Amino acid sequence: MMRSKVLSFFSSIRFRFIVAYMVIMTVLLAFFNVSITNMVERTLITRRVNELRVQTETVSANIASDFADYNAEEIYDYVSAFGAEQNARVLVADSRGVVQVDAFATINGTKLWQDEVADVLEGGDFSYGFHRETIHRNTKTGSQQRWLVYCVSPVIYNGERIGAVVYSSSVQDVVDILSNMSRSMQVNAVGVGLMVIISSFFVATFMLNPIESLTRQIEAMSNERVVHPVAIEAGDHSELTTLAAAFNNMTVKLETTEKARNEFVSNASHELKTPLTSMKVLTESLLHSEHFDEGLTREFLSDINFEIDRLTALVTDLLLLTQMDKQSTAFVFEDVNLGDVMERALKNLVMLAKSKEITIDAAINNECIVRGDNMRLYQMVTNLTDNAIKYTPEGGHIRVSLDAFEDAAYLRVQDNGIGIPKEDIDHIFDRFYRVDRARARDAGGTGLGLSIVYQIVELHGGTIEVQSEEGRGTLFTVRLPLALDYDELQDEQNGEEQ
Repeated sequence: MMRSKVLSFFSSIRFRFIVAYMVIMTVLLAFFNVSITNMVERTLITRRVNELRVQTETVSANIASDFADYNAEEIYDYVSAFGAEQNARVLVADSRGVVQVDAFATINGTKLWQDEVADVLEGGDFSYGFHRETIHRNTKTGSQQRWLVYCVSPVIYNGERIGAVVYSSSVQDVVDILSNMSRSMQVNAVGVGLMVIISSFFVATFMLNPIESLTRQIEAMSNERVVHPVAIEAGDHSELTTLAAAFNNMTVKLETTEKARNEFVSNASHELKTPLTSMKVLTESLLHSEHFDEGLTREFLSDINFEIDRLTALVTDLLLLTQMDKQSTAFVFEDVNLGDVMERALKNLVMLAKSKEITIDAAINNECIVRGDNMRLYQMVTNLTDNAIKYTPEGGHIRVSLDAFEDAAYLRVQDNGIGIPKEDIDHIFDRFYRVDRARARDAGGTGLGLSIVYQIVELHGGTIEVQSEEGRGTLFTVRLPLALDYDELQDEQNGEEQ
C-alpha cells in the first residue's frame, strides 16, 4: 500500500510540477551565479590589472637609461626596493627574454617562456597573464598553491625596444573572494532550492486541487455515486475555473439526461406492459372459459386486436424516435412542397374527423417549398392534426393553415377543444407525457406523437410554439425555413462549427 502511494506520487502531476519548477529554478540560479561571478571577477581583475599596469610602466620608465648602460646594480637596488614596497616581484629581461635582473636574485640568466613576455618583446605595449605556482612552506604546513598575475611592459630607450619589465603580483586575494562568493551563492542556492521545493509543493497543491476535485467527481460518476458540483470561487476566471464550470454544466446535463432516460424507460415499460397485460387477461379468460360463446369470443378477440394495434403503434413510434436521435440515418432531405404534403395528410384524416362530426377548414399556400424529408413532414402534419381531432369534442372545429412570410413557412393547427392547462404546456413535448393519462389512453394515443413532431421540426431547423387555454382550444404554430434560406442556414451552421 505504501509502495503504491509512493509510486503514485512520483507519477503524479504534482511531482512533475515540482520537478519542472526545480529544473527552471536550478537553471536560473546557475545562470545568475555564473553571471554575477563573472561580472565581479571582471571588475576586480580589471581594477587590479590597471593598478599593476601603472606600476609596471613606472618601473620600465625609471630603469630605461640604466638598462641601456648595463647598470645592473642600480636596477637591482631599485626593483628590489620597489618590489618590497609593493609586495611584488620585479624581473627585467633583455630583448631575447633572458632575465638580467631578478629582485629575488633566483632566476638570473633564465629565459622567460610566458606568452605575455613574448607579446611585449614582439611589439606589444602591454600584456598580462595568470599563472598558478606552488609555494613550499615547511614539512608541517606542506605546499600551497597561489595565483599570480604577470604584467609585462616594454623597456624603450631612444625609441628602441631593449627589454621588458615583468611585474609579478599575487591575485590570490581576488581568487579567494570569488571562491567565497561562489560558495556562498551555492549555499544560498541550496537554501533557495529547498524553499522552492516546499513552496512549489504548496503551489502545486493549490493549483491542482480543482483537478483532483474533478477527478474525485468523475470517479464518483463512474462508480454511480452521488456527484456534487465542484466549488468555484467568485471572481475567479482562470482556466481551471472554466474547466470546473464546464464539468458542473456537464454534470447537470448528464443528470438531466439520466433522469429523462430513467423516466423514458419507466414510461416505455409501463406503456408496453399495459396492452400486454390486457391481452393476457383477455386470452386467459378465453382459455379458462368452460363454455364457448361465439359473441364473447369475437368481442375479446376484437379487444386483443385493438391492443395489438396500440402496441404496434407504440413500437413504431419508439423506433422512429430512436432513428431520429441518430439524425444522419433518419432523414432524406430534398425540396418539398409543404402544401402538397398537407393536402395529402388532411385527405387521409377527413374520415376520422367526420366520424366525430368535426369540421376541418384548410387555407393552404401551395408555393411553400421547404428543404426536408417528405415522409417525416407528412408525419408531422398528420400527428398535429390527429392530436387536434383526438382532443376536440364532437361537433368541434379545426382550422389548418399554411402561409409564407419573409424567409419562412408558417403552419398552424388550431382547434376549439379541451385545451391544455398552463402548468402542462412546458411538458407536452416530453416523451410519454400526458395531461390526462386516462383520457389520452381512451383516445388511443401513445404519448409520443408530439415528441415526434418536436424532433421533426427541430431537425428541419424550425421551431414550434403552443398557445392554449383550458376549455377554449389550442394553437400549434410551426415555423420552417424556406428552401433557399434553409441552405443558407446550413452553410452558416457549418461555418460556425469549423
